[in-house]
Amino acid sequence: MIARAPIVALTLRGLLDRRRTWLMLALAAVPVLLVGLAAGFGDAQIEPADFDSLIVQLVLPLIALVFGTAAIGSELEEGTIVFLLTKPIRRARIVTSKGIVVAGLTIWFRETHAARAQRSRARS
Repeated sequence: MIARAPIVALTLRGLLDRRRTWLMLALAAVPVLLVGLAAGFGDAQIEPADFDSLIVQLVLPLIALVFGTAAIGSELEEGTIVFLLTKPIRRARIVTSKGIVVAGLTIWFRETHAARAQRSRARS
């Protein structure tokens, strides 16, 4: 499938090979660490709804924003946008392909860290 979608493959490779991916992993790990610390050292109970709202309201928009700007910004930064736009590919397809990658990565981060949080709550 990736062979049929070269823009998706290039965007995915470009986003995962950068430092900002590791930054997003660290940022997404902060709520999980907070839940683990609160469960281990604090007396307060943290409800799953509180954790989910923290992820959805704080971390998820930041991840989507960084990945979204990086998907298009890297083309501008590297100067490959001119080459990409001169190819006989519709601009809507380019933007849609990059959007699919960003949405997929954002959902992947959300699900990965939600599962990690459930495991840390189960240990407590």
